[in-house]
Amino acid sequence: MRLPSSGRNIFAIRTVRASHRLAPTSLCEKNLCIIRAALLLLFLSSFTFGQIFSPDETVSRIADNLMCTCGCPHIIGHCGDECSVAPQLVHEISQLVTAGNTEEEVYKIFEDKYGLRVRAVPKAEGFNLLVWVMPFVGLLAGVVVIFFVINRLKPDDSNQETERVHTEIDEKYRKLIDRELER
Repeated sequence: MRLPSSGRNIFAIRTVRASHRLAPTSLCEKNLCIIRAALLLLFLSSFTFGQIFSPDETVSRIADNLMCTCGCPHIIGHCGDECSVAPQLVHEISQLVTAGNTEEEVYKIFEDKYGLRVRAVPKAEGFNLLVWVMPFVGLLAGVVVIFFVINRLKPDDSNQETERVHTEIDEKYRKLIDRELER
């Protein structure tokens, strides 16, 4: 179906008019758009920055980041029922948290008391930085070595030409041997 042509495209006119209506026309409308955008940003950021944990959650999180000092290879939060040290450590963490210490302060107190081995995950500073970096360096070195080994084992085109020469020589001697055997 064809629309009567008046020399102008009516769809283009509607598009222009619709886009004109979307743009704010007054200063008040522009300010309202800015306020709405700021409120939306504030609302969305509250999910990430506004996390307030209860003392029990904080104690649980700290217990999951510290090793038990009884000699077992478990973290405090997951040490078995037979361990008598883990509940004492959890109680100590709970007392420190209720006294108003932050997580980092509790970690520092435990490091001072039991040494660096009490941390389940080493801090990424100083010599411990090697623990974080060396696996990736080793992986990269392994990939480079494998690349060079594969390239070295791949046959070259120049070796194929020398093999052809050697096979021609072998055929030449075979013919000579066959002639000698026929006699």
